[in-house]
Amino acid sequence: MIKKLGTHIYFGYMNFWKIFLLLAFVTAFFNGINAVPYYNISMHQIFININETGNATVTEKFVLNFTSQKQLDNFKVKKDELGVSLDSWASFDPKIKIHIGTKKDILPLSGSIAFVENENKYLQMEYALQEPIVSKKVETSRSVDYELKKNYFNSFLEKPFYKIPANTEIYFMLPSKSTAEKKDISPDATLGSDESYFIIKWEGLKEISNLSLKYTYWKEIAPSVSISLAFKNFMDNVSQEIKIILAVILIAILGGFYVKRKQINEKVQTFVESNSALE
Repeated sequence: MIKKLGTHIYFGYMNFWKIFLLLAFVTAFFNGINAVPYYNISMHQIFININETGNATVTEKFVLNFTSQKQLDNFKVKKDELGVSLDSWASFDPKIKIHIGTKKDILPLSGSIAFVENENKYLQMEYALQEPIVSKKVETSRSVDYELKKNYFNSFLEKPFYKIPANTEIYFMLPSKSTAEKKDISPDATLGSDESYFIIKWEGLKEISNLSLKYTYWKEIAPSVSISLAFKNFMDNVSQEIKIILAVILIAILGGFYVKRKQINEKVQTFVESNSALE
């Protein structure tokens, strides 16, 4: 009798934990698919704008696909509920999060998120990092060599590999006076430039054990000053009246020099003649 009672209690205890674990799993599962009724993410783009000193601002774009107008309308209602809090969005959908650095790396009050509707519909997240995203390795009077700090990409670390998922693009927007070589970048990258930036692009799917990026920023060289060119530019931009006044002043100055020179010559001549007479 006692043995049966003990067995019954034991199995009852086990059933309780099974039910508890099942409920926990179901809760976590539904939290993970919280955003599924609203959209799916078809593309994730990250733009890292790095200035001359290595500080960075980040823009992340999550391109959203909606299967119907009703799905889009429901999402807009949910968007208004979530507001502009990055934490609220990350709780709603774990994929809508900061991917460069962590929350503690963000400059206070710099984080924002907005829904943009044009040809594509996307969420745009923006934030600035408190510390430089690159470290200064070598500096000369002409250039600075920088290297990427890998810890800012820990969100892509699936030990022992860094993994850039499919449909993910990462753009490093460097100052236009920057250069880099492919051998100093891992994983393989596409290099390009426009009038404003030197651009390095990583595109998923990429999986690699070592993440690295090095580049050189070339400093501005102070332009040489040409007096004749400056005078020409000045004369090209003044009125005719000013030019006449300047010409009169120049003639007066030259005339004064001529008179003064004549007086000096006369004094020298008188001095020479006087000394010749004494001899």
